Amino acid sequence: GKGGMLGPWSISPEQIAALLDVRLLDNGDGTRSYDVSVDFAAFSAYLETMKPALVTAPQDARFHFNDQTGQLEVIKPSQGGRALNVEKTLEQLEARVFSTDERTVVMAFDYTLPRYHEGLTAQELGITQMVAESTTYFRGSQQNRRTNIAISASRLDGVILGPGEEFSFNTLIGEISPENGFLEDKLIFGGRTINGVGGGVCQVSTTVFRAALYGGYTIIERNSHGYRVGYYEQNNQPPGLDAAIWSPERDFRFQNDTEHHLLLEVSIYPTDDSIQFRFYSTPTGRTVNVEQPRVANLTPPKPTVYEANGDLQLGQEIWMDYPAEGADVNVTRTITYPDGTVKKDNFFTHYLPWGAIVQVASTDPRLNQ
Repeated sequence: GKGGMLGPWSISPEQIAALLDVRLLDNGDGTRSYDVSVDFAAFSAYLETMKPALVTAPQDARFHFNDQTGQLEVIKPSQGGRALNVEKTLEQLEARVFSTDERTVVMAFDYTLPRYHEGLTAQELGITQMVAESTTYFRGSQQNRRTNIAISASRLDGVILGPGEEFSFNTLIGEISPENGFLEDKLIFGGRTINGVGGGVCQVSTTVFRAALYGGYTIIERNSHGYRVGYYEQNNQPPGLDAAIWSPERDFRFQNDTEHHLLLEVSIYPTDDSIQFRFYSTPTGRTVNVEQPRVANLTPPKPTVYEANGDLQLGQEIWMDYPAEGADVNVTRTITYPDGTVKKDNFFTHYLPWGAIVQVASTDPRLNQ
């Protein structure tokens, strides 16, 4: 189990008897005595098979950066890892097996400290100030979508990436399932919007993508949505800067391509309907310019599709999907390093035109257009 206690296990006298090796020894003075030894090899094999189930990986602490003090604050404590030490466990078993009073053998473990534990300081890690930030908005989101945004954000808040390390959105978020608290909401899949678990998760991947983009970090994998999603263009934000994930096939990944550690902090502001990522590290001296998107091949939205919903009265309607123009969007990023070298990369997105889907009463005349 995950950190749960296993056992205790009992060894019967018959099992011990089967392992006993009794020899008659000649003492050399005309007397004889019995020598009893125990062969624990059988238990060794048994313990080896149990070993994988008893391993717990160390878990890094999670931190926030205090702007006033310049120090890290622990928001979630670390947990040491442990692995079964078979040899030590067998030694203890051997020492206790013939004991008449204390017959309990405690398993022996080797413990490992996590990489990012409470003893670390911001200075040691090179986490000194904010180096990138991104805010996106989600006005009009239903409660389930808001819940999914909050769960996803909590999985990323306080994570540290070491120099050269890769950030994988899907790895950190884990399985997007009801068991992990995610709720059903609208998702884009296979050419239309469906109800599925995890709607809203892409709001979080989109926001962290933008922070990594503006911070000048190397983007390893970024996928776009099939059509323009209104949320990601709220508050006059440009198209072409969304990051779709579909676990496990499609991920969002970037590399901390600096010599310093990088701390990710995320806040949700319900009154503004916004989510903000802040990246803390040591400034690299590089400047990043993300150009205005070049939008081409605009195509009008598809015609509105009307669907019958028996629960609605004439004149009532439920908007299942909103119209969006199709477009080809290019966004170019220019990174200038302190030594004068310049690196450009381009992010291309092909958005399909999208039509509104509106549910109406079954007697609505628009159904037969």
